[in-house]
Amino acid sequence: MSNPTPTPISKPIVIDAENIQPLDDIDKTLRESFAKDIAEQCNRLDDLAKQLITVQLAIPGIFATVLKAVAGDTAVLPVTIVVLLAYAAWFAGLLLTWASLMPKKNVVDRNSLTEINDYFAVNAKRKYDRLKCASISTFVGIVFAVLSIYIK
Repeated sequence: MSNPTPTPISKPIVIDAENIQPLDDIDKTLRESFAKDIAEQCNRLDDLAKQLITVQLAIPGIFATVLKAVAGDTAVLPVTIVVLLAYAAWFAGLLLTWASLMPKKNVVDRNSLTEINDYFAVNAKRKYDRLKCASISTFVGIVFAVLSIYIK
């Protein structure tokens, strides 16, 4: 059995200037869609932040309602460290979510596509990181709230 001849990893690219074709409509549409998608990332994260604020503001009320339903009309939750940690985590999550909505002023050279792309990428990353931490903090608050029911 003979070994096949190895093929080169990369071949040199030869550009024939006479055969260069302009972008067709599909390519133009795809490029425009890609650019719009990058530009809309921050708006989608802002919409997520608004939804997260709604959930974060509702959670303490839901917690009180569940406690009342479980313990009855005489439901009194003693203020323990676990309860304080739950509310602290919810408050931290709310602050992080609001911080993700705060605009940050950036200086960008409008003639540099790289700087414009970096502007959108950096802002989206900043918002994403804050929303991720806010979501984790909110979840941790829920865990502490559940534990507060069982830990006296």
